[in-house]
Amino acid sequence: MNRWSLWGLGVLAVCVAILMSRSGHPGMLADSDTAVLLDAIKDRSQPLSWFGGDWPLGNHFYRPVSTLLFELDAALYKGQAWGFGLTNALLAAGCVASLFWFVKEWTELPWAAGLSAILFGLWHLVPPGLWWVGALAAVITVLPLLGLLRWKKRPWGRVTVAFVGAVFVASQVESVVPLGGRIVGWLPGRTASSMTLFALIALAAYARFLRQSSPLAPPSAPTALDVPLTKSAPRARPASSPSWYWLGLSLAATSLALGCYEQAVMLPLLLACVHGSLWFRGLRHPVAPVIAFFGLLGAYAVLRLALVPVEASGYQLQQFRDGPGVILSLSDYVLPAGGWIYRFAIIASVGWEAVFVPEFWWILVLVAGNGVMAWTAVKSNRASWMVGAWAMSCLAFLPMAWLKRFEHYHYWPEVLRAVLVVLLVAEALRLAATAVSPPVLQAPPRPNPAPGSLPRP
Repeated sequence: MNRWSLWGLGVLAVCVAILMSRSGHPGMLADSDTAVLLDAIKDRSQPLSWFGGDWPLGNHFYRPVSTLLFELDAALYKGQAWGFGLTNALLAAGCVASLFWFVKEWTELPWAAGLSAILFGLWHLVPPGLWWVGALAAVITVLPLLGLLRWKKRPWGRVTVAFVGAVFVASQVESVVPLGGRIVGWLPGRTASSMTLFALIALAAYARFLRQSSPLAPPSAPTALDVPLTKSAPRARPASSPSWYWLGLSLAATSLALGCYEQAVMLPLLLACVHGSLWFRGLRHPVAPVIAFFGLLGAYAVLRLALVPVEASGYQLQQFRDGPGVILSLSDYVLPAGGWIYRFAIIASVGWEAVFVPEFWWILVLVAGNGVMAWTAVKSNRASWMVGAWAMSCLAFLPMAWLKRFEHYHYWPEVLRAVLVVLLVAEALRLAATAVSPPVLQAPPRPNPAPGSLPRP
């Protein structure tokens, strides 16, 4: 059994646990939005008609694909809550499995694909909290702290960098929004999970298309400082015949994602991020497919303008917001210490007495952790993946920052946050290993000329 199969079994176990956690309480169908939606579906009794206009709640959204899932449940389960809950759980488990496929195609790293999917699946089952922070911080920082006891001459800089990096990574998990109740236990949450499922399929299929049909850029002219070529080193290769069916699958999945939830309008930008990250890793492919995805987005916009009222509905007017809340929500993704900086300014406003507030120093550590891990990520050989996961999580959440907070708005961004957290943990562990390693031994000075060497003219 190879490594991919072993990680796949772990992902399968998490998917089974999600299915076992499904809800079948009748109260799911009594929710106000769900009740109105199901009544509208029953009254119309024309499933395909949802492709021609507003969705059942009538608040100016175009969601025919996710509406068909409610139509299917209404036809199969006849108002039985357990069936609707099973569909929600199946969608969530499908997102976990699709994340495994996407990271596999994107990075070709078994541990990154397996851990990302397992971590994301666990976020459905166990609400993230301070115990996540404690567990991660303990695992990552125990090595440098042991190094202080083992080695007499320990560079404090290494230990400090490893510690603040570990705290930063732990804070990434602590800031995760709980997913289970809003995605598995709340029926309208499937608009976000169904969109995420198709979006991940689109990303995975496109990454596979690029890897199978893109030539690997030839290496630059060798120099005396180059590392010797090994079996695992990338070599120039010609492009194989394009696997156009993978591109077709990606375009079809993008269309279905757009028909599920409006947040999918960011999907072409995420596909461009995948294209760019693989370009930096040496896979050269024309940008024509990316242009095709944006063309598909343009067609969707024209269709939506023709079928759905342009003016904002009453519900939409209630949800829009502006001001500091938008900036703070965006900072959770763009600059994870951003929200803490705002609190730091409030604490510092009391004057020099702020130094006696423990949170004052905690915020400084988080800000330092941002800088340390950003510096480490850029220097890493996995920089294209870490920067890509960070950029994609920011872009996925971007349009939702101007709306009042709902947990399912964070579902798609947190899929990509899980990938970023796993890659950051790997870098933090590398920092910890560096901190605990023996101090560098200075080589003895070599006399010039060396003893026994031939005389030089």
